[in-house]
Amino acid sequence: MQEIGQHLHTLECRSQPFRLAVLDSSSIRHTVAVTLPYCSGIDILEVTGDKVKVKRTLQMSGQYWAVAAVNNLTLAVGYMIGSGIDLIDLGGQVLRQICSSVEPQYMDITEDGGLVCSTVDDKIARVQVDTGTVVFNKSGL
Repeated sequence: MQEIGQHLHTLECRSQPFRLAVLDSSSIRHTVAVTLPYCSGIDILEVTGDKVKVKRTLQMSGQYWAVAAVNNLTLAVGYMIGSGIDLIDLGGQVLRQICSSVEPQYMDITEDGGLVCSTVDDKIARVQVDTGTVVFNKSGL
């Protein structure tokens, strides 16, 4: 029987992994995106029970480190160097840039479709995914 918090499996990555986002989750299977900025990649993993396998390997033109799942087919990814957030599909195609003024470290999607980011300069930002509008970018919260 598995215990809560028990280490189940280790997967060797092709480069140092940085951030991850859950794309799809059910009681038996999870699909996870992992950023690998040092090789300009993103891996899509399938986690089933105690097994982890690489489902898809994306080779990107830029180095992304922040990631959030907009839905099960689209990722918001933030640049490792410089500012900017792109929307990409699971084939690695950049659909569009939604923001060029935020340098995200961590990102998550809110229930109403907003993207909340903690930034490299210790700020919290909220970006509307559909318009790319920065709703706020505050420090000292």
